[in-house]
Amino acid sequence: MVYHDAFDWTNAAVGGAGLALTVATLFFARGARKAAIEARTAIWRREASTVIAEIVSLSLELAGHIEAERFQAAQTRARDLSARIARDQERFRRYFSRDFPLLVDLEKKFSEIAEQLSRPETLRARSIVLEMANRVHEANRVLNGIYGRQESGLDQEET
Repeated sequence: MVYHDAFDWTNAAVGGAGLALTVATLFFARGARKAAIEARTAIWRREASTVIAEIVSLSLELAGHIEAERFQAAQTRARDLSARIARDQERFRRYFSRDFPLLVDLEKKFSEIAEQLSRPETLRARSIVLEMANRVHEANRVLNGIYGRQESGLDQEET
């Protein structure tokens, strides 16, 4: 029979304590990982909401340019909007999943408006200009709806 001296028992106790600390560390690390993922998701959702707010602002600028008959500035703004929507709908696809088809339609609308603004013959007819302004206002209404849904999602996360 082998007798264990104090040194063996001390080593066993230190090993057991080390194992317990390792298990505790893994438990808390898992909780920290989950918190980090939730924080990252909240940041991306907030950024998606900010992006939609900026797009709404650009849309209002476009409507103002059309109504003031500053067609060159309006054409530039319409192209900016189309490109911005295309970029951001892909960048924030998982946060816009419900509104993705709406964003695709808005991108097309702003591209069509930019195309119409590039043709001088269409700008001479006041009815076409008014129809363009109405289309921009309708697009702005849709964008505000998307923005509202994004903000309500943020509000639900915070409570």
